[in-house]
Parts: sequence; structure tokens; C-alpha cells
Amino acid sequence: MIRAVDPEDWGRGTLGQCVDVLLYEDANLVSKLHIAIDLMLEDFDMTQGVRAATLALTHSPDQRHELSFLVKKHPTLMDDEWFQEVFAAVNESGDLSLY
Repeated sequence: MIRAVDPEDWGRGTLGQCVDVLLYEDANLVSKLHIAIDLMLEDFDMTQGVRAATLALTHSPDQRHELSFLVKKHPTLMDDEWFQEVFAAVNESGDLSLY
């Protein structure tokens, strides 16, 4: 579903937000997003991999712990400018919201 949404179509009132709301219904979402991140980064799809990682963070009950896990498992995420900003925001406040 993440790949079906254009990277530019994520934000308040967009198709991306609609997908994000649907994702909240899955109690095992974060673990499934970890699989999606693996697949996207293996396909060298950094844009969508970063999007999946960002969603994993926003859906995680402990965003700082999740951030630490993601950076250790996928250090290449830190090469992305968007993810660097996400990293800083989570480290600063401990809570990231996309909307």
C-alpha cells in the first residue's frame, strides 16, 4: 500500500493520510513495516523505505527505542535528508506526528 501512494502525496488530507489511518487498524503493523523496510531497501527504493521507516516510528509506542532499532538495522536511512530530520525530531521530543 505504501508504494501505491506517490511520495509527494503524504500529508494532512491526502491519500497518504488515508492509508496511514487504515494502517492503525493492524495491531502488528510495526513488525510488518519492518519487513516492508527490508524489502524496499533491498530494492534500493530509499524513498519508500524511508516512508515505511517513518510510519514505523509514528505507529510505535516507544519512538526513541524504535528509532534506535531502525538506525542500527538500517544505517543507510541516515543518508536520507528527510530521515535525518525525522531522527532529530524524535530525539528532541520523543514523539513524532506526521499530521
